[in-house]
Amino acid sequence: MSFIKITHLILAACLLMFEPLSAQQALNLQDIWQILLKRNSDLKHQSLQVEQSGLQVEIQKSEYLPKLNAAAGYNYVSELARIEFPAGSPFGNGIDAGVKNQYDASVSVLQPVFAGFSRPRMVEALENRLQSEQWRKQVIRNQLLWQSGKLYYGIRQNELAAKALYNSRQRLATQLWKLKNLMTVGQAVPFDTLQVSNRMLRLQNQIDKLQDAERILLSKLAGLLDQPQPAALQPDAVNEIPEISGTIEDWLQKAVQLRPELQNLHYLKLAASARSLAQEAVYYPQVNAQAAVHYARPGVNFFKDEWMSYYAIGIGLQWNLWNWNSDHKKVQIARLQTRQVDLQVQKLRTQIRQEVEEAWYAWQSTRKQIRFQEKLVAQERERFRQAGERFDAQQLSSIDFSAVETQLTEAEFNLQKEYMNGAISALQLLYASGQIGDIAGGDHEK
Repeated sequence: MSFIKITHLILAACLLMFEPLSAQQALNLQDIWQILLKRNSDLKHQSLQVEQSGLQVEIQKSEYLPKLNAAAGYNYVSELARIEFPAGSPFGNGIDAGVKNQYDASVSVLQPVFAGFSRPRMVEALENRLQSEQWRKQVIRNQLLWQSGKLYYGIRQNELAAKALYNSRQRLATQLWKLKNLMTVGQAVPFDTLQVSNRMLRLQNQIDKLQDAERILLSKLAGLLDQPQPAALQPDAVNEIPEISGTIEDWLQKAVQLRPELQNLHYLKLAASARSLAQEAVYYPQVNAQAAVHYARPGVNFFKDEWMSYYAIGIGLQWNLWNWNSDHKKVQIARLQTRQVDLQVQKLRTQIRQEVEEAWYAWQSTRKQIRFQEKLVAQERERFRQAGERFDAQQLSSIDFSAVETQLTEAEFNLQKEYMNGAISALQLLYASGQIGDIAGGDHEK
């Protein structure tokens, strides 16, 4: 069966029996996911992080290009150097070397020539970091889809359970009406009606507790959607076993290929390796070329107080020969970071395998339980029908009839619970294998 059909099965929900908790438009799971992808603050924050990483790549690439600088300045010097001449010299007593008011305006160009291969390595590291952040966004996206899906089916499960209890309460109401009629002709006693009334009261208390729990789940869902009010959900129906094709090994293989966490760590490792190589640039000299044009007063002839234009061209080399081995230790730290990512990958692979196996066996178990509960409900309904006929014929006591009804309620309650467990386990398997993002659609970079 195709994944789209699987999706249609797991997105179904039970008949809605309560009034919506809010007046807004009722939503199904796909609607919830689309709102989540547009409004969730965690996704918005990660989108900004991706944008920042992209800008860092552009900044690093600009290091290849020459830097153009302009400068201007004025200095006043209170004392000047003076060249003294012997007495009677035709040049006078002496000459001042320079002027007190000094002006200089310049435009310079600085071009990196060699930086120990660090710049291409840093560009590579930042590009891989950008890819990592994009996959990190996908990780967050899948986690949010899974969390909202669990909340959605948790709400549906409460509604189904309350529906089963409500049906039980209706059956008891019918029984109570019959008992009151029997009391009028002396064929029943107040104890019988009290026993049924007490059970109805307990059922109503359970229904109220389920409604309170539903409100809490709706509030959590509204928090994920960044909405001030809980979302009202559409009354879909789930009464089938979600079908999952393939073997567990097929799903494990898909998880290795599709889980964004693995892709995230893959690019983190590449980034760490590139940073390690970039750090080794400290072993090489740094070479820069520079050219500048000046318009100054005085110019190169500081004996004349006049404006002059001139240019200067040069090349510089800097080589850190010894700094107490700190550069070598920085290289070692960068290499250790790469090894840390390797260990994270190993741990993550083990974790993913456990998640897939857990989801797979949960689905297998739930499928068996659904089939069992379906047979049990059918039998309990027939048993209740026969018990009702015997009760009407006064061949069965009120207590025995109530016990039969209790067992039917329990069977229906458990069946609805297992239907939701089946939907949750199928969704969990899609998440564990990395495919939940595909069925959600929407903004999906990877």
